[in-house]
Amino acid sequence: MITAQWRCRACGSYFEAVRDDFDGRPASVRLRRRIEWIDTDAAGIFHWTAVCRLAEAAEAVLHTALGIEQFTFGATPRVSVQFDFKRSLRFNDEVETALAVEHVGGTSVRYAITVSGAAGVVAEGHLTACLIARETGTPKPWPEDVRRLLTEGGEQPAEPGSRAAAAPPS
Repeated sequence: MITAQWRCRACGSYFEAVRDDFDGRPASVRLRRRIEWIDTDAAGIFHWTAVCRLAEAAEAVLHTALGIEQFTFGATPRVSVQFDFKRSLRFNDEVETALAVEHVGGTSVRYAITVSGAAGVVAEGHLTACLIARETGTPKPWPEDVRRLLTEGGEQPAEPGSRAAAAPPS
Protein backbone atom coordinates (compact mmCIF):
# COMPACT_ATOMS: atom_id res chain seq x y z
CA MET A 1 0.00 0.00 0.00
CA ILE A 2 1.24 3.51 -0.79
CA THR A 3 -0.09 6.97 -0.10
CA ALA A 4 0.74 9.72 -2.57
CA GLN A 5 -0.55 12.89 -4.15
CA TRP A 6 -2.53 12.17 -7.31
CA ARG A 7 -4.09 14.31 -9.99
CA CYS A 8 -7.37 13.69 -11.76
CA ARG A 9 -6.50 13.64 -15.48
CA ALA A 10 -10.05 14.72 -16.34
CA CYS A 11 -10.33 17.85 -14.18
CA GLY A 12 -6.74 18.45 -13.05
CA SER A 13 -7.56 18.63 -9.32
CA TYR A 14 -5.13 17.18 -6.77
CA PHE A 15 -5.96 14.79 -3.94
CA GLU A 16 -4.31 12.33 -1.57
CA ALA A 17 -4.91 8.70 -2.42
CA VAL A 18 -4.09 5.27 -1.12
CA ARG A 19 -3.01 2.70 -3.71
CA ASP A 20 -3.57 -0.88 -2.60
CA ASP A 21 -2.17 -2.25 -5.86
CA PHE A 22 1.40 -1.34 -4.87
CA ASP A 23 3.04 -4.28 -3.15
CA GLY A 24 5.95 -2.63 -1.34
CA ARG A 25 8.63 -4.03 -3.66
CA PRO A 26 10.78 -1.65 -5.70
CA ALA A 27 9.22 -0.44 -8.95
CA SER A 28 10.04 -2.58 -11.98
CA VAL A 29 8.92 -3.34 -15.51
CA ARG A 30 9.53 -5.96 -18.22
CA LEU A 31 9.47 -4.72 -21.77
CA ARG A 32 9.48 -6.83 -24.95
CA ARG A 33 10.92 -5.41 -28.16
CA ARG A 34 12.66 -6.53 -31.34
CA ILE A 35 16.14 -5.50 -32.36
CA GLU A 36 15.67 -2.89 -35.08
CA TRP A 37 17.90 -2.59 -38.14
CA ILE A 38 19.14 0.75 -36.78
CA ASP A 39 20.39 -1.13 -33.67
CA THR A 40 22.78 -3.26 -35.75
CA ASP A 41 26.06 -2.96 -37.61
CA ALA A 42 26.46 -3.77 -41.32
CA ALA A 43 26.59 -7.51 -40.49
CA GLY A 44 23.19 -7.33 -38.73
CA ILE A 45 24.69 -7.85 -35.24
CA PHE A 46 23.40 -5.52 -32.57
CA HIS A 47 25.53 -2.58 -31.48
CA TRP A 48 26.30 -2.25 -27.78
CA THR A 49 24.41 1.06 -27.62
CA ALA A 50 21.16 -0.82 -28.34
CA VAL A 51 21.22 -2.01 -24.73
CA CYS A 52 21.22 1.62 -23.55
CA ARG A 53 18.27 2.39 -25.82
CA LEU A 54 16.35 -0.63 -24.52
CA ALA A 55 17.10 0.38 -20.91
CA GLU A 56 15.86 3.92 -21.53
CA ALA A 57 12.72 2.61 -23.23
CA ALA A 58 11.99 0.45 -20.18
CA GLU A 59 12.65 3.40 -17.86
CA ALA A 60 10.21 5.54 -19.87
CA VAL A 61 7.53 2.84 -19.68
CA LEU A 62 8.09 2.47 -15.92
CA HIS A 63 7.91 6.20 -15.20
CA THR A 64 4.83 6.53 -17.41
CA ALA A 65 3.11 3.60 -15.64
CA LEU A 66 3.93 5.21 -12.29
CA GLY A 67 2.62 8.56 -13.57
CA ILE A 68 5.83 10.47 -12.82
CA GLU A 69 7.13 10.98 -16.36
CA GLN A 70 6.19 14.68 -16.47
CA PHE A 71 8.29 15.21 -13.36
CA THR A 72 11.31 13.05 -14.22
CA PHE A 73 11.71 13.35 -18.01
CA GLY A 74 14.26 16.04 -18.71
CA ALA A 75 15.29 16.17 -15.05
CA THR A 76 17.19 12.89 -14.56
CA PRO A 77 20.49 12.91 -16.46
CA ARG A 78 22.66 9.81 -16.35
CA VAL A 79 25.66 9.85 -14.05
CA SER A 80 26.78 6.24 -14.47
CA VAL A 81 26.14 3.43 -16.97
CA GLN A 82 27.70 -0.05 -16.73
CA PHE A 83 26.90 -3.21 -18.69
CA ASP A 84 28.50 -6.64 -19.04
CA PHE A 85 27.76 -8.37 -22.35
CA LYS A 86 27.29 -12.13 -22.48
CA ARG A 87 26.12 -12.87 -26.05
CA SER A 88 25.02 -11.07 -29.19
CA LEU A 89 21.71 -10.38 -30.84
CA ARG A 90 20.78 -10.01 -34.49
CA PHE A 91 18.32 -7.90 -36.43
CA ASN A 92 14.70 -8.77 -35.59
CA ASP A 93 15.57 -10.89 -32.52
CA GLU A 94 13.00 -10.52 -29.76
CA VAL A 95 14.40 -9.30 -26.44
CA GLU A 96 13.05 -8.72 -22.98
CA THR A 97 14.42 -5.83 -20.95
CA ALA A 98 13.87 -6.09 -17.20
CA LEU A 99 14.45 -2.84 -15.34
CA ALA A 100 14.08 -2.58 -11.55
CA VAL A 101 14.80 0.17 -9.08
CA GLU A 102 17.74 -1.07 -7.04
CA HIS A 103 18.39 1.96 -4.84
CA VAL A 104 17.03 5.48 -4.38
CA GLY A 105 19.52 7.84 -2.79
CA GLY A 106 19.01 11.42 -1.71
CA THR A 107 19.11 12.70 -5.31
CA SER A 108 19.83 9.59 -7.39
CA VAL A 109 18.16 6.41 -8.57
CA ARG A 110 20.02 3.24 -9.57
CA TYR A 111 18.38 0.67 -11.82
CA ALA A 112 19.36 -2.96 -12.29
CA ILE A 113 18.92 -3.94 -15.95
CA THR A 114 18.89 -7.34 -17.64
CA VAL A 115 18.40 -7.77 -21.38
CA SER A 116 17.57 -11.33 -22.45
CA GLY A 117 17.05 -13.03 -25.80
CA ALA A 118 15.95 -16.51 -26.82
CA ALA A 119 19.34 -17.99 -25.81
CA GLY A 120 19.41 -16.32 -22.38
CA VAL A 121 20.94 -13.21 -20.82
CA VAL A 122 22.51 -10.87 -23.38
CA ALA A 123 23.59 -8.05 -21.06
CA GLU A 124 23.36 -7.14 -17.37
CA GLY A 125 24.19 -3.89 -15.74
CA HIS A 126 23.20 -0.74 -13.94
CA LEU A 127 22.15 2.76 -14.84
CA THR A 128 22.25 5.60 -12.33
CA ALA A 129 20.46 8.92 -12.86
CA CYS A 130 20.41 12.07 -10.74
CA LEU A 131 17.34 14.22 -10.14
CA ILE A 132 18.11 17.86 -10.93
CA ALA A 133 16.32 21.16 -10.60
CA ARG A 134 15.48 22.16 -14.18
CA GLU A 135 16.15 25.84 -13.48
CA THR A 136 19.69 25.38 -12.15
CA GLY A 137 20.78 21.93 -13.32
CA THR A 138 21.87 21.12 -9.77
CA PRO A 139 20.93 17.95 -7.85
CA LYS A 140 17.78 18.11 -5.75
CA PRO A 141 16.22 15.63 -3.31
CA TRP A 142 13.48 13.26 -4.41
CA PRO A 143 10.02 14.34 -3.20
CA GLU A 144 8.74 11.76 -0.73
CA ASP A 145 5.79 10.68 -2.92
CA VAL A 146 8.06 10.00 -5.92
CA ARG A 147 10.57 8.19 -3.69
CA ARG A 148 7.79 5.92 -2.41
CA LEU A 149 6.55 5.19 -5.94
CA LEU A 150 10.09 4.18 -6.95
CA THR A 151 10.86 2.16 -3.82
CA GLU A 152 7.44 0.54 -3.26
CA GLY A 153 5.69 0.61 -6.64
CA GLY A 154 6.19 -3.07 -7.47
CA GLU A 155 6.03 -4.51 -10.97
CA GLN A 156 4.27 -2.22 -13.41
CA PRO A 157 2.47 -3.20 -16.62
CA ALA A 158 4.29 -2.52 -19.88
CA GLU A 159 1.12 -2.00 -21.94
CA PRO A 160 0.11 1.51 -23.01
CA GLY A 161 -3.02 2.83 -21.38
CA SER A 162 -2.40 1.10 -18.05
CA ARG A 163 -0.75 4.08 -16.40
CA ALA A 164 -1.43 5.33 -12.93
CA ALA A 165 -2.86 8.81 -12.49
CA ALA A 166 -0.04 10.36 -10.49
CA ALA A 167 0.48 14.07 -10.29
CA PRO A 168 3.86 15.57 -10.90
CA PRO A 169 5.09 16.71 -7.48
CA SER A 170 5.84 20.32 -6.79
